[in-house]
Amino acid sequence: MTGNNDKVKTAAASATACVIREKRSRVHCIVNEAATSVAANVLLAVGAVPTMTHNPRETADFTRSSNALSINLGMLTDAKRRAIKTSVGTAHDHQIPWVLDPAFADRSATRLNFCRTLLDQQPRVIRGNPDEIDSLCGAIRLNRRDLARSQPIVVMTTGETDQIMSGNHCRELSLGHPWMQGVTGMGCALSALLAAFLTVIDDAFESAVEVAHLYGSIGREAALRAGGPGTFLGHFLDCLHAESVRQ
Repeated sequence: MTGNNDKVKTAAASATACVIREKRSRVHCIVNEAATSVAANVLLAVGAVPTMTHNPRETADFTRSSNALSINLGMLTDAKRRAIKTSVGTAHDHQIPWVLDPAFADRSATRLNFCRTLLDQQPRVIRGNPDEIDSLCGAIRLNRRDLARSQPIVVMTTGETDQIMSGNHCRELSLGHPWMQGVTGMGCALSALLAAFLTVIDDAFESAVEVAHLYGSIGREAALRAGGPGTFLGHFLDCLHAESVRQ
């Protein structure tokens, strides 16, 4: 059963999504190819304007002209690595908030080391599953709480239970639906949506909390309408769109 606080946070998140739609927030995303369409459609569902190029010659321009940046390390190539370095450097220089999604950093030492180098460019939020987050923490010899305290970073660990940490706060939520794990790109899209929320809410911790409530509640509602993972995504997009035009 959803508690009153969950309902309040979800309502606040819906209001934020409406502001994103009014603002037409521009979010540049470098996402693995398997998730590009899902991430773009989730952003479009709330009225944001996604761009998805990872051409190293163009990413600085696209990042500079965006309101937020979402970086996902999935399907990492040498060209994409250059594009990511350019994008996060541009975001840092122009004070554009950005989100780091260390996809499969727990499976590759090369990817994990690259992820470590990106921390110097001060992502506002790091979002990943428990294995990815814990691998990154282990590589820099910090636990999740210390990573969140080491600089102004929010650490968002998502799964059956979502855990959101900043230097002074911690929130745990158990929302969503198991079918969200059965659709490629849902985690990547969550990181992109979080970047969109950062264009409206300066407080990265509150942005992460709102996104977690909205994403989880939409997941539950979509599952009630869907017959399985195959139809789940369409219902998820419909429900998310409805929330962003409700106000």
